[in-house]
Amino acid sequence: MGPDSYNIGSLVTLDISSNYMCGTIPLGFSELPNLQFLYLGDNFLSQSCHQLSRGRWEKIDVLDFGWNNLHGKLPASIGNLTFLSHLDLNCNSVDGGIPSSIGKLCNLISLYMSASFGSLQNRYGRPLPNPQYLYLSDNQLVGKLPKLLAQLENLLELDLFNNSLYGPIPTSFGILQQNLTIQLLGENEVNGTLPESLEQLSELHIFDVSSNQLTGAIVDFSSNNFSGSIPILSGNFDLLDISKDKFFGNISNKWNITDATFSFLSVAEDQLNGEIPAWNIVPTLKVIDLSNNNLIGSIPSSIGNCVHLSLPSSLQNLSSLETLNLGNNRLNGRIPPLIGKGFESLRILILRSNSFLGELLALLSNLSSLQVLDLAENQLTGSIPASFGHFKGQLQRYTKTLSLVTMLDLSGNNLSGDLPTEMTNLFGLVILNLSRNHFTCHIPKSISKLKQLSSLDLLDFRTKNTAKTKETGA
Repeated sequence: MGPDSYNIGSLVTLDISSNYMCGTIPLGFSELPNLQFLYLGDNFLSQSCHQLSRGRWEKIDVLDFGWNNLHGKLPASIGNLTFLSHLDLNCNSVDGGIPSSIGKLCNLISLYMSASFGSLQNRYGRPLPNPQYLYLSDNQLVGKLPKLLAQLENLLELDLFNNSLYGPIPTSFGILQQNLTIQLLGENEVNGTLPESLEQLSELHIFDVSSNQLTGAIVDFSSNNFSGSIPILSGNFDLLDISKDKFFGNISNKWNITDATFSFLSVAEDQLNGEIPAWNIVPTLKVIDLSNNNLIGSIPSSIGNCVHLSLPSSLQNLSSLETLNLGNNRLNGRIPPLIGKGFESLRILILRSNSFLGELLALLSNLSSLQVLDLAENQLTGSIPASFGHFKGQLQRYTKTLSLVTMLDLSGNNLSGDLPTEMTNLFGLVILNLSRNHFTCHIPKSISKLKQLSSLDLLDFRTKNTAKTKETGA
């Protein structure tokens, strides 16, 4: 087919995409002197990349060959299409490496090459063009993650998902890419730490580095605009904080964080759902904060012959744990007895605003380091155990009182019965909230011993001596 076959020599735009066309791509298209926009995507057309590149393509601006059957190697002559702004070779059968001559395409805005390339090496030292959209996902790209990616200052979307790229993310990445909105590096072999420069990506909406080999001592990406599925994490961390972002979906059960110094994990205030998985996490962890998400189900896994639900096996040996915050989710089931047995260092326990049911565990009084206990807004029933006023718990090992406890919030449950006199031994209490339950009892006169109490809420507390909500001075 030549340019004069149908008197189309003046043709500027040709769009025959999504027409289920078969056969070969006519080579005569490349000879049309005024053709600027050619859309052949989403058909069943075939042609050799070498044959297509032999034409002149004098003014071509857009070449869309996506979702066809182009084959063979992409020739170096692709670099001669200097007017080209958009090149789409997605989902073809192109093989070989990406030729270095592509760096000559100085007007290129978008480059879509989800095909079967075998290398992303910059063998001749020529940089990539400076596109806004670079999509090279689902290839067989191998080699080190190029540092030149950090030089693409116009980049808005980067997709290198599901390749075999390795090496660290360039430390300068993010300094020039201030407007980057999508970065997909998942399913590679990227290692090293996440550079601090990524925190400058204020426009980033989707950030995926899942299924890599990232490590690092302190990773804090909290309070950003990161979104998408939460990364699959493995390696060495001291602190990991990805809270107050926009991550959604399930938390992977493939997390593998085994560094002996790992102490802090926060994924709070995201948009996570599903159940809490069993992770391979070291026992040195001191803070776990998964609050303010949409997590559901019970706290899973059973231990021994215990008839109640218990913590995941990955959390059972966290003797150094100081903070456990699972508040504001949709967890249900009973509070695991293990919490009162295996967390001798626990200072803060927050399970509020879930759907936990059953009676209050007397074993919780075994938490010898406890300062804050917040079980508000659940479906707990029964009475407050008398042991809540004692440090010794059920085993009677100790004699001193729980003077460390400063906050106790049991509001918004279905508790009933008497308020144990022993609770007035909690001399360190600053906040006590028992409101919106079904207590019908008298208030012990010895409550006046709580000299540190600054907030006492007994709303709906039906007593024999006319209880009132009381606010006292510190």
